[in-house]
Amino acid sequence: MKVFSGILAIAIALPASVGAKEFAYECQIENAATPEMSATLTQPDEASVGMISFGDQQVEALIYDGEGSKTFLFLGDDYSLNYTVNTSTGVYEFFADGSRAAEGTGICVVVSEPILGADGSSAGS
Repeated sequence: MKVFSGILAIAIALPASVGAKEFAYECQIENAATPEMSATLTQPDEASVGMISFGDQQVEALIYDGEGSKTFLFLGDDYSLNYTVNTSTGVYEFFADGSRAAEGTGICVVVSEPILGADGSSAGS
């Protein structure tokens, strides 16, 4: 009976501790010409909208899953930012158009996969 009650307690507690996953990629281009060429890309719970963070800025991005890739796309008033990450190798291609025109290739690494609690807080905090 004690084993059963222990399993039941784990089963009841599990939904409160297992929640959404947020993937964060840290992407770097060596000798980047502009701040947005190296960025942190985040995707909460496999959502189609995430964030691009570079320098002291953070912008909302549309996320498109391709075969073996993930593309983060920001469309601004006078520029666009495009980060396409090869999810197997970590290689990414950066392309910006408009007032921030630039392009380059770099490497992304997964830096976090925190499990969020039912209240949206990180399980580690």
